[in-house]
Amino acid sequence: MELVANLRKVPKGEQFAGWVEKNWKQLVEDPRLKPKLRESVDSRVVEKVDARVKTTPSVKTQPAHSATRSEVRPAEPPVNKSRVLGKSVAELEHSTYGGVKAVRVRSGTNTKVAVIGRSMSDAVEPFSKGSRGAGYNVETFSGDKIPSTAAEQWTTLKKRYSPEPIPEDVVRKSQMFQENQAWAQKLKDQGYTVVDVGNPGGQKNSPFYDMEKQILFGDGSIGGAIK
Repeated sequence: MELVANLRKVPKGEQFAGWVEKNWKQLVEDPRLKPKLRESVDSRVVEKVDARVKTTPSVKTQPAHSATRSEVRPAEPPVNKSRVLGKSVAELEHSTYGGVKAVRVRSGTNTKVAVIGRSMSDAVEPFSKGSRGAGYNVETFSGDKIPSTAAEQWTTLKKRYSPEPIPEDVVRKSQMFQENQAWAQKLKDQGYTVVDVGNPGGQKNSPFYDMEKQILFGDGSIGGAIK
């Protein structure tokens, strides 16, 4: 036994070691000498823990949800504005507003509409006012589209050459003409639908109107929708 061997190593332990060696069975079986096991945890704590474990529902791992075909909604297709625009072009091509009839229409790529013609007061403005009332987003070369400096220069030129018309070469060099030219080019570049109301009053040619027709419809264009 390890205890006996250790006792024999110490001074005066030989006698006690011999006694232990003879009586070790009695020592082991004697209940008075058995150590009492101490509970490491209070029994009440154990009961509470057991009760909590029993009442706590078990958590089940849910498998990853895969959407079924019925649950997957395809992305809504974009609104096809070309149908609405095409209808607008067809209506404008044969329309009459303010007593003025559209001669031809250049179809654009959006819902913006511009009107050109030989006379602003007798053709362009009456048609524009009527088409705006019908819900069209109409623009003309007038109002805030004309810079104040261009308007002032044009007034000066009219006074200078009155009662004769301003010479065409002077017109083409004026700021008013250049602004009108830039506006017409904008209509083309930005995809406006352009309505040409023509020259219902039978007036003589105008450098402004001729330039607009050249940019927007091309030389030698005829009535009808220009695609």
